[in-house]
Amino acid sequence: MREFGHERVTLLTLPIRPGRARGWFGHADAVEVDVTAARLAGARAVYPDAPAYAAVTSSIDEGLISGREILAGPDRPTAVIAQTDLLAAGVIRAAEECGLRVPEDLSVTGFDGVEVDGLDAYELTTLVQPAVEKGRAAGAAVVAMLAGEDAASVTFTCSFRTGTTAGPVPPA
Repeated sequence: MREFGHERVTLLTLPIRPGRARGWFGHADAVEVDVTAARLAGARAVYPDAPAYAAVTSSIDEGLISGREILAGPDRPTAVIAQTDLLAAGVIRAAEECGLRVPEDLSVTGFDGVEVDGLDAYELTTLVQPAVEKGRAAGAAVVAMLAGEDAASVTFTCSFRTGTTAGPVPPA
């Protein structure tokens, strides 16, 4: 988003702790869910002061509900970085409800690299996880644990897929 000139960016995260309701949160709020914290740290490395909104689950419906709230304020962002592709798809639906065009009026990115039903008009801009490799590592970990051994710690690298849901900042 930075390369497109976006400064008014909102981060849509996975839950920050079990049982917390969806909503805005600040730097002082504890992020207890590891995957949320790791993805948030990556986004905050580029946008340290971006407002953040926590979803309660990863689904298109949750992205739609959260997207409506994010886009309702007077300081509507020009871009939303969602922590999952499903949340991103919901934000796109919320943008369409508001009469916004993606990416002309609002840029949206996701994370996962999964195919999302209902986004036929778009190719989602996203970070793609190596799903097959992750699955193999998970299987190996289960086998190791069943054998009474420690599971190996594995790190994966994501790749960036430029889609059609991110573009330059809209003119003021």
